[in-house]
Amino acid sequence: TGELLSAPVNSVRIGSAADDVLSEICDVPSDENSVIVVGATKGDVNGVQSTGDWDTIPDDSLMWFAKKIDLNSLTETWTIQGGAIVPGGDSPTSTYAVACAVAGDNFYVGGTVENGASMLDHGVEKVAMGGNDVWVTKLSLADGTITWMNQFGSVGDDQLARHGGLAVNKDGDAIVFGDTTG
Repeated sequence: TGELLSAPVNSVRIGSAADDVLSEICDVPSDENSVIVVGATKGDVNGVQSTGDWDTIPDDSLMWFAKKIDLNSLTETWTIQGGAIVPGGDSPTSTYAVACAVAGDNFYVGGTVENGASMLDHGVEKVAMGGNDVWVTKLSLADGTITWMNQFGSVGDDQLARHGGLAVNKDGDAIVFGDTTG
């Protein structure tokens, strides 16, 4: 008849009070009751790992986030959020997550950081290569703890492909797909 008949669907807002964008939903094969959503926000989604990073990221910056959600209760299991700075400057920065992958006990998330900004990893500034760079972070699937974070690129603009720009091989190595002008 063309009509969709179903019971009411439960929903929950997972963003902040500011601008948010959801880029991808990543399946967790070892846990059919969980997914991980990734994207970007200008607000606080309760995922900042280091207060030093939070205090350093310029106001009005776009920050990446990843949030593991229990599908039965629609509650977050863990959330991580991060950003970038331009060394020596206080202008807002843009970094966003656009791809994710799960392999074993690990979660990988990646995206782009714009305009020569350096990603922050617990107070440590990553080295910007020039223009826009790609970044990839490996986290514990259990609790979202960062194992490592890498920022890389060329002197031109580099970006991770949206939706499928990140894969993991059988050895646990991250494989990235994207494009560059450098």
